[in-house]
Amino acid sequence: MTDDAVQGHFPCSPPVRVVSAAAADPRFVALAAAQQAELVERYGGGEPMCLPVNRLVEVLLALDGDDPVGCVALAAPPEHPADPRPLTGSTATLAGGVSAPEVPDQAVLGEIKRLYVTPAARRRGVSRMLMGEVESRAARRGLAALVLESGTAQPEAVGLYESLGYHLIANYGDYAQAPRSLSYARYLEARAPTTAR
Repeated sequence: MTDDAVQGHFPCSPPVRVVSAAAADPRFVALAAAQQAELVERYGGGEPMCLPVNRLVEVLLALDGDDPVGCVALAAPPEHPADPRPLTGSTATLAGGVSAPEVPDQAVLGEIKRLYVTPAARRRGVSRMLMGEVESRAARRGLAALVLESGTAQPEAVGLYESLGYHLIANYGDYAQAPRSLSYARYLEARAPTTAR
């Protein structure tokens, strides 16, 4: 056994993959609890936030072999009304520089919940992989935009969201008046066509 294998670096192991899971999957429950524990530590106390399991339409796990190393969930629509339009001074554009449309209907919004990657799996692109897959699934569901809540004690997450094209929006929901909260949105570039039945 090499030192790499002892440290968990397996050069011949299969790549990290993203799979669907149920909200009650013990792997997702454990990762979501770890995410909340980290946030309580970063923000210096407080209670973990409840996960609106009844609104989750997608739950994704990142697996390294059989080991769960990350998760993300999609809730639709958001629990609290959110306005995906950019704050003054921020821009929101689609591919090719086309301005993003307004999306006043909450029914076509989705909310990213519980993005988390275990400390040992960070800086390997797992968060980007999870975000890309949840965005693809949201677009296939016909959602027009995604919103999410982050905060000032999460600079890595803020950097990720901004690099993926998310823009600052007015804080919403439980964090509407929270001074350390940062809320983001991103218009999805391709919406699935809707058909009348």
